[in-house]
Amino acid sequence: MYICIDFGGTNIRGALIDKNAKIHLRHRVKTEAFHGFDKVCDNLFELIDKLSQNVKLKAIGIGFPGTVSTDSVIVTAPNLGWNNVNLSKILKNKYNVEIKIDNDVNMAIRGENWIGAGKNYKNLFMLTVGTGVGGAFILNNTMFGGTDNNAGEIGHINVEKDGILCACGRKGCLEQYASASAMVNFVKEKLLNGEKSIIESNNYQHIEAKEIFDNARKGDKLCIQAVDRMCYYLSVGISSVVNLINPQCIIIGGGVSHAGLYFLERIKYYSEILCLDYSYKNLDIKLAKLGDEAGIFGCAYSFIE
Repeated sequence: MYICIDFGGTNIRGALIDKNAKIHLRHRVKTEAFHGFDKVCDNLFELIDKLSQNVKLKAIGIGFPGTVSTDSVIVTAPNLGWNNVNLSKILKNKYNVEIKIDNDVNMAIRGENWIGAGKNYKNLFMLTVGTGVGGAFILNNTMFGGTDNNAGEIGHINVEKDGILCACGRKGCLEQYASASAMVNFVKEKLLNGEKSIIESNNYQHIEAKEIFDNARKGDKLCIQAVDRMCYYLSVGISSVVNLINPQCIIIGGGVSHAGLYFLERIKYYSEILCLDYSYKNLDIKLAKLGDEAGIFGCAYSFIE
């Protein structure tokens, strides 16, 4: 049995999974990072203790929102304020089982490759699109992390010289144009400048990406413009990956993927224009299948693959 954990800024979700991808038990706790490192660890221990009762535990895997080294050290986690934290050593000393910690997108692509949208593909790339834009590679059936396990940071490809300031400190990064947050910010700015939209009748300061997609389907011109703009920029990132590594499949996950075919059709339209013909002709572009549990399944697969 494997304890597989999705470590979020608000909640820590875990599941007890066997080698056949069957979930036997689920549990979640609050992260409570604002109470400090020790409190977060106590909450994590509570989760693991709950899931490990009366079972023979083989390993613990964690998908983590940050930069993680090849030896499972958390290099940086801005949302938690952590730097150079050897959580794997702490867990190893406490539970005496194999520990594997990796970036959450790396774990998600493993899950999709095992039992999701990426099954039976040996060369694929996954993007997660939400507050930002993340990415991960599997090449020749092997997870590719690059020299420092930091490959796949597609959200920080530069797409606009002297563009919008990114949280990384640089200007013009893809995620400032192609994320759900970027789409929301674009609509807010247009509305503040007097553009007309169905959204005007609502409190647009609290607008969400889902509302933009819903109104675009209804024919709202501003929302259509916002969706097309995001899909175009996201396809710029996709085409860069396709033209560089020629994958079999691109998987799109994260909150924006819930927009379904309306979103996917526009991604395919722009990607076909921007990708080299020969690289695109055998490419599949798919929405993720496993939702929020992709990373949990990926943790289990990281011990099995």
